[in-house]
Amino acid sequence: MKSTLVIYVTLALFLMTMHCSFADADISNDELHRSYSDPPDLLNPLISNDTTSGSFLRHTTEVFAGRRVQNPDEWEPFLAEKWEKTETDDGKLVFDIKLREGVMWHGVKTIEPMEFTSKDVVFSYRVVMNRSVRCPHTRSYYTDLESVRRRGKYQVRFTWSKKYFLAEDLTLGFPIIPEHIFSMKEDGSPMPADASSEEFGSLFNNHWFNNWICGTGPYKLETYEPNERVVLVRNDDYWGTKPFYKKLLFQRIQEDTKSYLTFLKGELDTEGLSPKQYEELQERDEFKSGEVKTAIFDYPSYLYLGWNLTKPIFRDKQTRWAFAHATPRDKIIETIGRGLATKTDGPFNIHSDAYDKTLPAVSYDPNKARALLEEAGWRDTDGDGIREKNMEGKRIPLEFSIITVEGREDTRKISEVLRSEYGKIGAKVEISPLPWGQFLNMLKERSFDCCMLGWSLGWKQDPNQLWHSSQADEPESSNHISYRNKEVDQLIETLRYTLDEEKQIDLYHRIHRLIYEDQPYCFLWVSKAIAAYNGRLSGVKYYSTIRPGYDQREWSTSPGMERVK
Repeated sequence: MKSTLVIYVTLALFLMTMHCSFADADISNDELHRSYSDPPDLLNPLISNDTTSGSFLRHTTEVFAGRRVQNPDEWEPFLAEKWEKTETDDGKLVFDIKLREGVMWHGVKTIEPMEFTSKDVVFSYRVVMNRSVRCPHTRSYYTDLESVRRRGKYQVRFTWSKKYFLAEDLTLGFPIIPEHIFSMKEDGSPMPADASSEEFGSLFNNHWFNNWICGTGPYKLETYEPNERVVLVRNDDYWGTKPFYKKLLFQRIQEDTKSYLTFLKGELDTEGLSPKQYEELQERDEFKSGEVKTAIFDYPSYLYLGWNLTKPIFRDKQTRWAFAHATPRDKIIETIGRGLATKTDGPFNIHSDAYDKTLPAVSYDPNKARALLEEAGWRDTDGDGIREKNMEGKRIPLEFSIITVEGREDTRKISEVLRSEYGKIGAKVEISPLPWGQFLNMLKERSFDCCMLGWSLGWKQDPNQLWHSSQADEPESSNHISYRNKEVDQLIETLRYTLDEEKQIDLYHRIHRLIYEDQPYCFLWVSKAIAAYNGRLSGVKYYSTIRPGYDQREWSTSPGMERVK
């Protein structure tokens, strides 16, 4: 589902939450039509780290097991038939996994289907742990995964060197790729035999198959025109229950307004709405008649401004706090968000025990913002309305650019408010809407001043990926603002090996407080997701639990309302 208030950048764990159980349903020839705004970065499940790729991979690839969206405390097995966890005397965690037999990789292009086995699992592990492979967002979670070994054609053993508190989630959610494809060059010749070598990593990053999908899931990739459309077709050889819809058609529509109007015409079956669109829809005949239906639910995410801490003007904590106090969150939520959002002041889910609810909300106080800038040495000495400061032997003006993703109406409006408010305290701000690919590249290269985007949150969170200093210099890590705090590092490292839940909460709160004090992000708000769907669909439910917030396998089409009979 698309959202106009938040840019959801997919975290490395999205594959763990992609399936949930449902009652068996008859299959049909019908099609489900959806949209996406930004073309995917890559379709390689180890390298890709964006929401669009995730929406396609969710239907086509699988992991050992996933948490049920209806109840995330329950697991549903997929590629694993069963698993056992044991603790060794020397403090290690061991997971023995029995693989499901007879599961076939999709037949793609000229490549025939092949059986999924333990060889694929071990191969995937070697690739993930290859530091030359561009997947630091995934690899950062597996630093304590000591080994993955075959124990037969359908058995593997994961050994963790330490009792990592997310070891079970990460083991069962380990991303798996087909060895028979990624060990082969486009001309059919073999890749380097050592998947952990630098040569292999370099070739893998540019592999000829990175923009196609070979999975084991209920759908196969049929058409891939990333700037136009993507079509997934039902995998008739799927090992599990066949999905109801024969095809999933995704149409690229970059602008929110155009996507909304296309949905109202009946050409799309689902659409994510902005608060303004939701209010407008309620007055339309399509809504009153039941031709179009809606659902509002909490989506585990937050929106933020990220200050690039490698830039001289943002290195000072007082300056960052000044912009936090100059940000009118309540005003934006009420006027642009129509009240359908909740302020947040930290990196954890506001509904979870990890979030420290004792911290005071950052107030909107322009006078305090001006005072902080004065204390930090920012002064308007020439009367042009823009503050300056002597830094690194130069007189530097308080000027910066906020990069956003183009085509999002609400993001544009939010940016305009921020530019105006920050101008009132003596800062000159430019807004730079960019195509998604260019936006991602600037994050990877750290070549931005400030970025506006959002993070989706998992059921349990490891702050390492976003907040540990070890990720600050990784060119494609999620710590793109280059945040460093040694005390935060120590707390994160302690949290990773703390199994006691009460102690975990205390550590989360201490991490939260330190990040709050540093203000490396200007935390904005948690938006409610607003989903609209065509009334021809039945069984549609949304859940305020884990991504993606719904289980498409519960959906079907009311009799007589199929697009395709």
